Order: sequence, then structure tokens, then C-alpha cells
Amino acid sequence: MRTALACSVCLVVTAGCFNPDDIFPVTGTLQSVGPVEGQVVQLLRQVDTSNFGNGCSGADARAFKEATADAARTFGFEVFRAQSQNLTSLGTYCFRVDTTFSSGATASSQVYGIFGTTKLGTLRDWRSGLEQDAGVLVFTPPIPVPPETAAQAMIDPAIPQLDHRVEVLTAAGDVVWQADDHLVSLDGGLNHREPLVMDDARLEDFEGTLALHARVVESEAAQTALNQGFDVYSTELRAAELRPVVGHAPATSRGARCTEISGVCPFTDGDLTPVDVGSLPVVTLELDTPQDLAWLVLRGVETPVPFVVVVVTDQSGIAVQTFRVELPVSAWSLAAPRPPRRRRDGAVGTGPMIPTTPVYAVIPLPAAAGIRSVSLRFPGGLQRAAELSLVSP
Repeated sequence: MRTALACSVCLVVTAGCFNPDDIFPVTGTLQSVGPVEGQVVQLLRQVDTSNFGNGCSGADARAFKEATADAARTFGFEVFRAQSQNLTSLGTYCFRVDTTFSSGATASSQVYGIFGTTKLGTLRDWRSGLEQDAGVLVFTPPIPVPPETAAQAMIDPAIPQLDHRVEVLTAAGDVVWQADDHLVSLDGGLNHREPLVMDDARLEDFEGTLALHARVVESEAAQTALNQGFDVYSTELRAAELRPVVGHAPATSRGARCTEISGVCPFTDGDLTPVDVGSLPVVTLELDTPQDLAWLVLRGVETPVPFVVVVVTDQSGIAVQTFRVELPVSAWSLAAPRPPRRRRDGAVGTGPMIPTTPVYAVIPLPAAAGIRSVSLRFPGGLQRAAELSLVSP
């Protein structure tokens, strides 16, 4: 009876029949300086209607199974084929494994499909010792920082990958600031690292909680049926240390007009909710009186071409500075199976999905004295932003 039922729901990909009761083990290991025996590890699941991870947001995953770590710091789940491959409807399932350590650190691993025995990367209890030195974040990475070489730029599986991200969220969950340390130059340079900074320009007068995140990608040799290959393990970590931060420097442009937008400008109102504007080629921040400026700050900017041309105009209407800026593109974002996607604001029903990678950046404005307006020209058009700010020294 069980065999007959199995064949009634088989997938005919090639001649043959899949048994929905096949068991696929999922195993992993915890790493911590403290005890972890009995620590809960969750397996979450969501439907991926686009197949192969393209529809996995992570945010839509729901609790599916639960396991506890043993004395050897290992854990495991047993997943039936019917639970992993959605045999009775369109699409597949993708999964995420989550755990929280007693230190407060969290670790997770996205699994874009379970089609057999699945081994996870090490879930680390990351205690970073986070501190600040003149605004620069100082911390211990979860693994040694790999060398920045041409081989790594081409993603050599023998070299681990490591990315760090700082994020400040308000109590309501709005993003005050987000930045990665591992960046990719689209002007022909190799990947490079920049320090993570938290200062007055980035905080303005917002407040929230600062968290440090990391992405670790490790590989090990694996023999396939045809040749020698690699198994790749990717994990995302949040450090144990969470820091409250408060800014005390409101933007000089708070409440300023945006020439190209009628009414109240949604990018200078201090509200961090992202606003969709279709595709604006230019946005001009116009001050009531001339001001001395030091920085232009972008929060949650979405544009398909990661460049902006900045034009700084004085009180006489003369453009005193015009320069092009390459917006930061993170290696972490590029490593995703597919860029994050969202529906345009106001879209009806399912609506069209568009790529989205919000940019946060501080752009220096050297020798910007007596400035009346600053224009931002987006070659690909500005689609969405949370806040655009001009900050005085």
C-alpha cells in the first residue's frame, strides 16, 4: 500500500519513481567557548515558487523542525523527501537553520534545497569584543581575515570568504545605517576592505541598536561521481555584543525642499521609511539660507546604476563642485543567488518584482562653504530612498 501510494505522487523527471518517504539527514556543528549541550536549533521552511533559491527571502520562513545539540556539539534533522521537494504542487522548498547562543550571539545557514544528505557549515558563537576607536569599529572577526588576492577575487574555493556588516536599527525596526567592509569596485579594481565607521554623520539625531554581522563561506574537498569537487558552506552570524547608539547632530537639510518633488520632500523629513519615486533622474536639496557643508549622506538609496553625479551650487547659483561618485557595492550582496527583490510601492496583487539593494553612503563635500543647493544626478534614475541629508561640519 505504501509503495502504491509512493508511485502515485512520483515526479517523472527521468524514467523512475521517487519515494516521498526517503529520509534526507541534515547535520551541523556548534562552536562556542561555553557549553552548548541541549541548545535548541531550529529548521525553518518556506515555499520557493521560482525554484533554485530565487524566491527565498528568509523573512517568510516558518518554524518546521527543532533539534538540540548533543555533548559532541552536533545536531541533526531528518527530513522526508515529500517535506523537502513539495512533490504535490509547483515549486520547491528552501530552508534556514537558526540558533541563539547563551551569549546572545546568533548563527544561521540558508539552505536552498534538500535533495540528499546535507551538511551545514559550523554555527559559531561569535563574541567579537566590539569597541569603538575614534568612530571606527574595532572587533575580533569570527575567522582570520583571508588575504585579499586575485585568487580570492575570482572566488577560489580553497580560500574562505569573510564579510562584515554593521547595522543600526531603531526600536521600530527602521534602518538608520548599514554598511559592509568588503566592497567590489566596478571601475576595474579588486575587492577591497574598508573600516566600519559609526560617527555623527552616520547617526545624525537618530537612535537605535548597533549590531555587527558576518558572512562566512568555507569549502572542503568532496568527491563527486565524475570528479573531485568542493562542498561550500555559508553561514551568517550576529555578534553577541549589541550597543545602544544615540546621535546628537540633526541634518542641516532637515525639512529642506526637493526641487523636483512638489510639496513636502519625503527625503528630508527625518522619517526613515523608504519612499518609492518611480525613477527620478535628478534630486536637488535646496536650503533656505546658504550653509557650510561637510557631508552628503545617503540612506536606503535604490538605483540600478551604482553611480551618482553630485553638483554643489553656491548662493549665486554657480556650480562650485561637480564630481562623480561610485556608490558602494558589497561582496556580500553580490554573493546572493539572486539580488533581493521587492514589489513597487502601491503595486496591486502580486505585482512586478524589481531588484533592490539599498545603499548607505557618506560622501565628503570638500570646501563647501556658502552652499545653497546640492543636486544628485542618477544615471539609472533614483527609484527609492529613505533619507538624503546635508550635514554641516
